[in-house]
Amino acid sequence: MSESPNPLLTYLGHPQIQQSDALEAVIEALPFAAFLVDLHIRQILFSNSKVVELTMYSHSELSGMELHHLIQGSDEDSRSGIQSQNAFLSPGVFRGNLTNRNQAQSKIQYLLAPISLKEKRSLFILAILDNEWAAFSLAPELDFFENLAKLFSALFEPEFNQAVNQLLEAGRLLSGLNTLVVYRLDENSPMLLRWLGIGEDELLPEIISIQDLIFLNKPSQWFAGVRPECTLHRFARSSGMEFIASAPVGHANAAIGLMVLADRKQPKNQFSLPLVDLLAKNTASLFERHLTETNLQTKTKEHSTQQKIQSIIEAHTQEGILHVLPDLKIKQINQAAEIIFGYTNREIFNQPVENVFIGTEQIHNAFTLAQQNEAVTDLETINLYRRNGESFQALARLYPIKDNGNINEIVVFIQDLSEQEQIRARTQQLENQAILGEVMAVFAHEVRNPINNISTGLQLLTMNLARDDPSQESIARMLQDCDRLAELFKSILSFSRPADYEMESLDISNLLHRLLERQRHKMTAANIQYGLQVSPDCPPAFGNPRALEQVFTNLITNAIQAMGESGGNLIIKIQSTQSIEGRPYVEVSVADTGPGIPKENQDRIFKPFFTTEQNGTGLGLAITKRIITAHKGNIRLTSFPGGTIFHVQLPVANLD
Repeated sequence: MSESPNPLLTYLGHPQIQQSDALEAVIEALPFAAFLVDLHIRQILFSNSKVVELTMYSHSELSGMELHHLIQGSDEDSRSGIQSQNAFLSPGVFRGNLTNRNQAQSKIQYLLAPISLKEKRSLFILAILDNEWAAFSLAPELDFFENLAKLFSALFEPEFNQAVNQLLEAGRLLSGLNTLVVYRLDENSPMLLRWLGIGEDELLPEIISIQDLIFLNKPSQWFAGVRPECTLHRFARSSGMEFIASAPVGHANAAIGLMVLADRKQPKNQFSLPLVDLLAKNTASLFERHLTETNLQTKTKEHSTQQKIQSIIEAHTQEGILHVLPDLKIKQINQAAEIIFGYTNREIFNQPVENVFIGTEQIHNAFTLAQQNEAVTDLETINLYRRNGESFQALARLYPIKDNGNINEIVVFIQDLSEQEQIRARTQQLENQAILGEVMAVFAHEVRNPINNISTGLQLLTMNLARDDPSQESIARMLQDCDRLAELFKSILSFSRPADYEMESLDISNLLHRLLERQRHKMTAANIQYGLQVSPDCPPAFGNPRALEQVFTNLITNAIQAMGESGGNLIIKIQSTQSIEGRPYVEVSVADTGPGIPKENQDRIFKPFFTTEQNGTGLGLAITKRIITAHKGNIRLTSFPGGTIFHVQLPVANLD
């Protein structure tokens, strides 16, 4: 069975445990029977050995005992003193009966003195006065308890230096000694400096070394005539002091100071040593409180500064910021988020995040993950919705804020990409228009007139030849090639302005099958094996047949040229897929076993006029990308030594 807690420790609280030990030592050294009592609960907290002799109860039996078991009042005054701690604010003398362990009673007079206040509770010393004490004036004893009360009231003084000075003055009156000094650990060097003192404090050294503090690591005293064992004692002797008592302030092995009592005469009482220990413990409590308050003030100031900085950043940043509670309800949003979503902070407060952060299952999963751990989650190019239903693209990042193992908050940063996308599109359009001016100047001079001349000449030839002439077929094919060149010219024009293609539902597999058949003789001559793989559940695409024919003709031709005379394999795969937002696409992958595209060229491959072919124009892939973009699709590249794959994604046709 575990021991019950010491009532005095419960009263004083955990930070004061060492202080309670020192107070018990002072009470133990008193020359009369004395209790430490709490009249609020009417219990004995501590009693000295003289009480044990008088009552024949042990210390453990007396600790926690209700006071009326020992002392019963014999008149109205004593009853009021025992029963209410509010009966007086200064020491008072009462009469009563004392009942010992054998139930024998004796008449006593006792002094009841308050020594400490804690909220609405008071701590009292009850001193039993025998005939010898009662025969003399009680003034010295009353002064003793009043000074002891001053010592403890110093703990409640708000100003630090004033509290220490009040404690020193109470200690001087209690001890009857003239000089009291507090040494404090220097922040910049391993030594103790004389800090505060009263009396002849200049007769004590200004500095005490750490070596002396090691010797003075427990309550000790020195008397004149005894050989001094440390610098402090030797200094005191040379200054004419006859007595010194000291105790470390703080823990014995980690002291932050030293309390010293000294005088030119010997002490008159017997409790100088426990008293200096009590003064040191109370001083340590003041240091601890001061350090706690200083740290709290510093942290409060830092927190206030951080709050101001955060408020300024959140008010002026263009990124939307959402503060989301662990239950995924919105705590607050900044001004940028109000503009992005179209809600005010007041409207959005305490709303479920899914009511505002509307999107795909991916977004819901990201918030669920943020609830469970502290990993940062990035959501790239997601579709969100404003209050008016307008969709916009955004980047989002979720930061779980964790404290003591629990998620306190999730901070979400939102970057609206719609404005950036508009700027990018406009910039791209301006660049394309500038490029188009150069392209058209060359193209009109070098290509358009020859095409017209060739087409006109071919038409004259076909009119002058008989309809059954064998050359009519060749002329017809050349006229078709002229038409394709004219279509290419239109594609170049579309590169500088949005194309207005007539879209329709089409079977990509049939289109690619025709293109491969058209290139079959060329691939056979180049020793190239080819194949077309079509997923059975692949839906029809939505696009313009002539424009997509140009796209895939360009990709197939590039693949044939890349593999060269050594030949290789050309594989085209058609399958259904989805975007990150869940939008359905038809994906066409064109793979070759050529040498691959160097990494430094991969980011430039779709730019106009970039080419590695000696006679190339550098427009093929730029026009291809422009056509795919006009179809609201995507094209990307995967290349490595020994192969290249172009991935083309086209929207699925709406069959409803």
